[in-house]
Amino acid sequence: MTDPVERPKLALEPRSSSSYIRARYLRLLVLGPPKAGKTTTAVVTSPGPVLVWNSDQPDGLDPAVSWIEDHNLNQEFLYNRVRSIKDIEAAFASIHTLIKANKVKTLVWDTITGFSDVLSESCLAAFPGNNGVSDGRKAWPEYHRRLADYVQRLRCLPCHVVVTAHFEEWMTDDAKDKNVKAPKVGQGIVPCLFGKSRQRIGGLFSDVVFLDQSEPRSFITSIKGVWGPGCRHLTPDNSKGVSVVKADIKQLIGKFNLDK
Repeated sequence: MTDPVERPKLALEPRSSSSYIRARYLRLLVLGPPKAGKTTTAVVTSPGPVLVWNSDQPDGLDPAVSWIEDHNLNQEFLYNRVRSIKDIEAAFASIHTLIKANKVKTLVWDTITGFSDVLSESCLAAFPGNNGVSDGRKAWPEYHRRLADYVQRLRCLPCHVVVTAHFEEWMTDDAKDKNVKAPKVGQGIVPCLFGKSRQRIGGLFSDVVFLDQSEPRSFITSIKGVWGPGCRHLTPDNSKGVSVVKADIKQLIGKFNLDK
């Protein structure tokens, strides 16, 4: 009897670990409540030149600009307003040219949760159902697919990527999302996203930190409880269950031994 499964003609030879190429660039998700300083921290402490995709409020970059002015820093950054599917596709179309021209070393997406609201509305509008009610059976899979695709495309960029996300349980509203239910808190959860994306998106980042807004601001890199951050490139203090580092992207990159 003929085996219907097509078998490879050549065996897959394992490679030596000495040929393994380590990650060079940061893939960081920064969680934190609104007004905690996520934007300013990401923009000011990341290796420049910095490009910001602003998907939050129109004045969301005011704190970063004010901080730079108040501290008399000779520091500028580029930015795009990204508030639609058309905007983000245009941003992706230009990012490789900017990186190649050495005009971008760090991309900051601020915030993925702000864009999530826009994306969910677009997907619901794209799939009208009966009696003017959106067809969630089609809209929500499209939302989850697109959001994950954007993050996967970010992971392929030859630059550092810092994505910020609001972290407030009460901001999550699943009244419309009847197709898929997912926990709102717990390990690895990004609560201000919808449905299964709350669990899936965090897992697409190599490193996830929570921004502690108390002074001096710090990144919590490992904690037991509902926050669920964790850093693949940093060994936590297991004796305490929590690791804390200064809220400085450049220093974090140094600790991770990236971009060498």
